[in-house]
Amino acid sequence: MLEDKSESAGCQDVTLRSYRVVDYGTASAAAECFADDAVLDRYGDISVGRDELLNLFGERERETERITCHAVVNYAHIPVIPGVCAEAHYSLLVFQVRPDTDSEFVGVRRCLDRYVKQGNRWVIEYRRQQELGAFFHEQLSAG
Repeated sequence: MLEDKSESAGCQDVTLRSYRVVDYGTASAAAECFADDAVLDRYGDISVGRDELLNLFGERERETERITCHAVVNYAHIPVIPGVCAEAHYSLLVFQVRPDTDSEFVGVRRCLDRYVKQGNRWVIEYRRQQELGAFFHEQLSAG
């Protein structure tokens, strides 16, 4: 089956936008990238629903002592039910800058986003982020 390129582009766009608005935008713009009942699993710390996401992103927005840059690499889109839901696996490179310092590499995250279509746009209904070290440890333990 051929993949719908507009579906892949729409999903990738919401992933990229979600990180861009965390880096440069507002809490409400970040939360709008997610479904109302979305689940965000950041290293085992779970946030559920729009209100919790607004609080989480609001904390980051109020943190003025550092600037972040999130770079999505190795994005692989997988249509689950074409036009209805999909998922993507990718790596996330994280950098930060604090006042009077150079850019600092923070780490690599292994990520999974699951998307649903709401109206004419894709939103993230589930996001899992794992530190790469934890991801490798989990894989080695399972094998």
